[in-house]
Amino acid sequence: MNIAVCDDNHIACEYLKKIIEKVITEKSYDASVSICSSGEELLSMDKNIDIAFIEVILPGIDGFETARKMHLKNKDCRIIIATAASDMWKEGFKVNAVRYITKPFEEQEIREALLYTLELFKSCAFIEVTYNRKCYHIEQRKIDYIMAYNGETEVYVNGTAYRSKLSLKPFLQKLDEKLFVQVSRQHVINIEKVNGYRAGKILIGKMEFSVSSRRIKNFEQKYMNYNIKNS
Repeated sequence: MNIAVCDDNHIACEYLKKIIEKVITEKSYDASVSICSSGEELLSMDKNIDIAFIEVILPGIDGFETARKMHLKNKDCRIIIATAASDMWKEGFKVNAVRYITKPFEEQEIREALLYTLELFKSCAFIEVTYNRKCYHIEQRKIDYIMAYNGETEVYVNGTAYRSKLSLKPFLQKLDEKLFVQVSRQHVINIEKVNGYRAGKILIGKMEFSVSSRRIKNFEQKYMNYNIKNS
């Protein structure tokens, strides 16, 4: 993952970079942090930027125009407005900024904005699997369920079984915990794919899964939270 900080104030850039690197180290994210002093410099970077912290007040094109052009360059780039202009947050919505933080920066505010943004990526992250000895990268949200099989895992998408050499426990650690929940020793399901649930029985398409007694409370809580959030 590539993270960029765009601000013509060198001290602000270095402080943001320091806190970002601290957080990604704590959370064991594989990410690099670059700094630049103008929108033009950010847009000219030859690497794909996943998260950009952008000051609104910049030499040349302003931060909002930079954000618009960043989305044209990479529609999946997440923008965090990090600025001294505390009264322009409405403009942040117009460029689809995921967070708006203001100077003087506070470490906790930076941390919360970054962790929130990293979680957005997690649900859209891709999982490496194989099918007929060929490697594929599947977006997490497309997975219906995962099944433990002979010390490895089978990943089901629209009825097709892909394989992963990971056992179920490390595989589960790669998944978005808001979407995926283990319902038995053998199965992990995607809550988004649940068609129905009643008395410990989950329906996904034509497949039915039984929730083990010790996992029912956790599943029902996550299922309820998901339905409330998306109702």
